[in-house]
Amino acid sequence: MIAVDSSVWIDHFNGRRTEQTARLGVLLDDENLPILVGDIIMYEVLCGFRTSRAAMAARTLLEKRVLVTMLGFELVHRAIEHRHTLRAKGATIPTPDIFIGTYCIEAGAELLTADRDFLPMRDHLGLRLVEFGVI
Repeated sequence: MIAVDSSVWIDHFNGRRTEQTARLGVLLDDENLPILVGDIIMYEVLCGFRTSRAAMAARTLLEKRVLVTMLGFELVHRAIEHRHTLRAKGATIPTPDIFIGTYCIEAGAELLTADRDFLPMRDHLGLRLVEFGVI
């Protein structure tokens, strides 16, 4: 399973060509590969659109994926543990990213992201990122 972070979806919808959007294109072409879209990710992506028409088109595409709840009470305590572990190591991660990373760790999902904020979670907590070489 692969979760696709909002950073990649936003680049995709804005027509940016990156290694991550190229990988997303491959995933979108293969109907047998499940792409996870979390509630937090959908929120971050859809908030960025300037028109409701564009947001609706994106929402339609996102809702064809495997929709998951990343912000749930069952993950709160693990997310808090992760936040404390990372802060002790000198890393401060934005709250939405802590929940996204925690979900992926607990679900055993890889994360496709262009966001460097997830690197401490990879390095210290075992978050599996889709790698393209050195980020």
